[in-house]
Amino acid sequence: MFSNIRSLIFKLDPETAHNLAIKSLKFNFVPNFTDEYKDDPLFKTKLFNQDIENPIGMAAGFDKNAEVYNSLFKLGFGFVEAGTITPPVSYTHLRAHETDSYLVCR
Repeated sequence: MFSNIRSLIFKLDPETAHNLAIKSLKFNFVPNFTDEYKDDPLFKTKLFNQDIENPIGMAAGFDKNAEVYNSLFKLGFGFVEAGTITPPVSYTHLRAHETDSYLVCR
């Protein structure tokens, strides 16, 4: 599928391509590709005492406004860094922001 639209995507300016990717993820135009290998133990890893499905993640800056992080997990990323940067962890408020699947640093 990607090879069919690759030439079109590479003709767009970077900001337009980025906005198109965010909108595609926001409106679920991208299917879930990872169901087949989701539970494969080969990809399981532990990072900072947190079990994740795989060691491949999305870096900060792609989802600057934290609009599509759930869609990125559906694509198979083991972790997603939402926003532009991550401030240092505030250990005094750590418990207030913990959940079962991710940690929100504010």
